[in-house]
Amino acid sequence: MPSNAELIARISRFQNIGHFHPLTCQKESSHEQLRGEEREGQVVLVCPTCGHVQDQVPAFMKVDEFEEVLKDAEDVQSQMAKVASQLGGMTNES
Repeated sequence: MPSNAELIARISRFQNIGHFHPLTCQKESSHEQLRGEEREGQVVLVCPTCGHVQDQVPAFMKVDEFEEVLKDAEDVQSQMAKVASQLGGMTNES
């Protein structure tokens, strides 16, 4: 089980990878993506738009194996950026 600081970092990584549907506000899904914060010794999800607090972090984020999922997704993102960069220098005549 990750520490609170590690869990908050996982939430941030998850929200920023772009391969997963982000965690969104229960009151209004069009608000900004939720952020992990520690409050009273517990990690909660906070909507930066309206301040709504969700006290349940998805259980899958707390499982140690989820760290590998995040690493794999970051690797894919990195590889996709490299390919996009290479394609950006090509023309239709290449």
